[in-house]
Amino acid sequence: MKILTIIFIVLAFAAAGVSAQEKSAAKWTRIEFENKNFAISFPPGFIVDAEKREGDRRYRISAIMNGVRMDLSIFKFGGTKERLKIVRFDVDDALSTFSINGFDGRRAASSAIRKIYSERIAIASDNYYYYLSASARSTENAELKRFLFSIHLGGKRLFTQKENASFDEETASLETLKTDADVLEAMSRKYVENKGSVSYELEPAEIESDENNEKFSRPVIILDRPSGSLKLPSSVLATSSGGILLGKLKVNFMANGQVGDIIAYSSADKDFIKSCVDAARKIKFVPAQIDGKNVDAAAVVEYKLFFDVDPLGNQKIRRYD
Repeated sequence: MKILTIIFIVLAFAAAGVSAQEKSAAKWTRIEFENKNFAISFPPGFIVDAEKREGDRRYRISAIMNGVRMDLSIFKFGGTKERLKIVRFDVDDALSTFSINGFDGRRAASSAIRKIYSERIAIASDNYYYYLSASARSTENAELKRFLFSIHLGGKRLFTQKENASFDEETASLETLKTDADVLEAMSRKYVENKGSVSYELEPAEIESDENNEKFSRPVIILDRPSGSLKLPSSVLATSSGGILLGKLKVNFMANGQVGDIIAYSSADKDFIKSCVDAARKIKFVPAQIDGKNVDAAAVVEYKLFFDVDPLGNQKIRRYD
């Protein structure tokens, strides 16, 4: 793979006056991993899940600041770089690949036609697989730039800027971070059969959600998405040699930690959509907050089912959900 140097617009703190100085004065935490070969910084108030989860996930860190959503998941499994080759992003994203100091990666930047700008980056070392995402309403957002500029692979920045900016940060080893109490409480919460309604609608051109609403001091953080109930309908098996099923839902994540009303967009097979709804009901999450108080918040949840069918009708399912 070719080495890709990614250049962002120069940080404009000097032109931003007092507001920018106040933001840069906030103490972020530089988190280091894999003998300091991987490093990234998160703003104050980030949430840590350091428990071993299904799907080989070892760590999850999430944060929101001034409307910027920042997430990192780290997985431990074999064949990390082979896995990287089959990572799929939306077709209208700008895609690129890179290789830096033993790390390989793929990057998707959302197109300008979307209301929310997003960066999604999949990175593989020899032992770990990293998935990062960041979203904001503008590429000019200072927190978005700071988060992306903080990514270091083997001592080298993934993103570079024309002028260096230094920040006062704390440093922590990822292995020393403990799971937050809110995460432990959410994972121990028992599933309650919910009375929330389910409605089926055609998918609009743009789905409104609360995921990037600046009013939240903490976003909804999805911790566990059981996918065992996802089913490949017999009607699809009978008429297809393989493909992708996409189930898209708008889910109300309630302040009490339970899943509320769900809107299911029924462009895919209805049996598959129903199995997506059943799976979404069992999601475990940390509720959104405003000023330290749990509140309801809606978020879009997607389930993707990639499948192959051989000439004898045998199915092979690969879930990326």
